[in-house]
Amino acid sequence: MDQKKKSERTKLLLKHTYAKMLEARRYDEIRIKDLTRLADVSRNTFYVYYSSIYEMIDEIEKDIINDISNFSITELSHEFISKYEEKFNESLNALPHENLFTFTIQIIDYFHNDPKYMHSVILSENTDPYFQKKLIRCITQKILDYLLFSENLPDDDITAHIAANVAGTYIEPVINWCLKQESERISLKDLIIMINFTKLGGLGAYLKY
Repeated sequence: MDQKKKSERTKLLLKHTYAKMLEARRYDEIRIKDLTRLADVSRNTFYVYYSSIYEMIDEIEKDIINDISNFSITELSHEFISKYEEKFNESLNALPHENLFTFTIQIIDYFHNDPKYMHSVILSENTDPYFQKKLIRCITQKILDYLLFSENLPDDDITAHIAANVAGTYIEPVINWCLKQESERISLKDLIIMINFTKLGGLGAYLKY
């Protein structure tokens, strides 16, 4: 294993150990000595990558925000649908062709890759209380940019309110869906429709207006 891959694995181990510790402790009560002991790495190893717990938390949060910022809002193409039908083993071809569906599916897929970790660092009562707000602001800006530049909506308080309203539906329902056993949750298609039409009904009406 080359040094870069080894470093990435060690950092990932530290981050996931931190997430596990959030089950019992507040983020600001976690100490480096306890984290490294549970992760079975030395304190010196921790300091190779981070100067403090807070620097590591900041990297966790920035990584998630940057990943979501890079998601695209594009036309719902056959190729896009086929990719996620295969991954989730479910037919999605009856979805209406709303461009925001592509963004919704990407967020679901992202959280689905590691739902316990995402729940701990975003939704846990012990996590950084400001992170979820920062994440919602990120999603809001993404949707706002789409509304302004693709749907040509006016840059006003109403459009900003619509974007914030839509963004607020993405995080908790999606992560909680991902945490459930497959037999206990609604279908992926129903989740996508529920998220989009719960809030996008107002958006659709505004676009028609």
